[in-house]
Amino acid sequence: MSRLNQSQDRPDAEEIPKEFMDASDFTEEYAKEVRKQLSGVPILKHECSAEIGDYVVDLRYSPDGKNVAVASAQGRIHILNSDDLKSRHVFEGHELGTLTVAWSKDSQLLASGGQDGKFKLWDLSSGRRIIEQNGGSAWVEHVRFSPDSGSEARIVTASGKVLRVWSSTGELIQEFEPHPNTVSGVEWRGSSERLITSCYGGIRLWEMGSPQPKRLFGWKGSPISLKLGPNGKWVACGSQDSSVHIWKTVSGEDLEMSGYPVKVKELAWSPDSRYLATGGGAELTIWDFSGKGPAGSKPLVRSGHVELIAGMEFQPKKGSAFLASLGKEGALFFWNLEGRKKPLGLGYRVGQGEGSRLAWSPDGAAVVTGYASGEVCLWRAPALD
Repeated sequence: MSRLNQSQDRPDAEEIPKEFMDASDFTEEYAKEVRKQLSGVPILKHECSAEIGDYVVDLRYSPDGKNVAVASAQGRIHILNSDDLKSRHVFEGHELGTLTVAWSKDSQLLASGGQDGKFKLWDLSSGRRIIEQNGGSAWVEHVRFSPDSGSEARIVTASGKVLRVWSSTGELIQEFEPHPNTVSGVEWRGSSERLITSCYGGIRLWEMGSPQPKRLFGWKGSPISLKLGPNGKWVACGSQDSSVHIWKTVSGEDLEMSGYPVKVKELAWSPDSRYLATGGGAELTIWDFSGKGPAGSKPLVRSGHVELIAGMEFQPKKGSAFLASLGKEGALFFWNLEGRKKPLGLGYRVGQGEGSRLAWSPDGAAVVTGYASGEVCLWRAPALD
């Protein structure tokens, strides 16, 4: 196992428009730091907004780009028009709170999981729930559609230690042997036949038809997030011990990146699998997987946020090095990782407070952000060059 350390790499310092700091709760020391880091960065304005009335827990564009699903801490799920954020449907969601939502590839179905221990499936055309099933434990924390369309689509759910796969009509196809600990992440591995999961002690590779894992990559650590690279060659886990652990999915060879200020939950791969962006603090730390990979190299570090990273995502275009990030302080940044170190643009909603979620539109032209206040905002991406 190789152990890598982060390095510091801050932009030059001057002054930014003072309105960015109005009505904020930053200390004067923080305010000075923000102004130094963001001199000359264009200030963006949101195009429109919506109010769902509660903390935004999850937020997802439909694959066809026409709708945005927004899950609230109260449990309701709001379906918004992606052009103007007008409400199309409001599903009752889950008692005690919705935790996760996922779209089918054809954008006709929405799956959800919540604190009621249920997995539910919603039909967009009718605006009704069509399936409700028991997830297997107290909470259903993970729901993912397979890459297939229509009747061939499958849904995987993770609830506590229980991993189950369902058909698009709600029939249980398979339940795997229980994990030794709570499942912290699950992804489909390129088809509806293979899965990868994480829990305390490492990651497991599964194949449909077998209740036991095909492979176990053991590790004495506690992963709290999991992201499989788009090319399927690498899988990354953010860890409770303030590190990022990475495996090659074929050989099991692993790397560890340590030195983060806090536990690492936020992970994002670029569409070509070259870059892995990580949170675990107020700075973005980006590892380059081109050539021989990140071993022995220094990461890119991008500064601007003054509180922890709440979410980040790469523009969904092949070969794109454009990244959007949202901080707990509510600031939205757009970055070109192959250009200048400063952001390409800054979006900020004065008085909205804590940022919670963000998502790119499928065409890469816009970003939607969600906040603890219950507001949802639509931003057009700046010129990304």
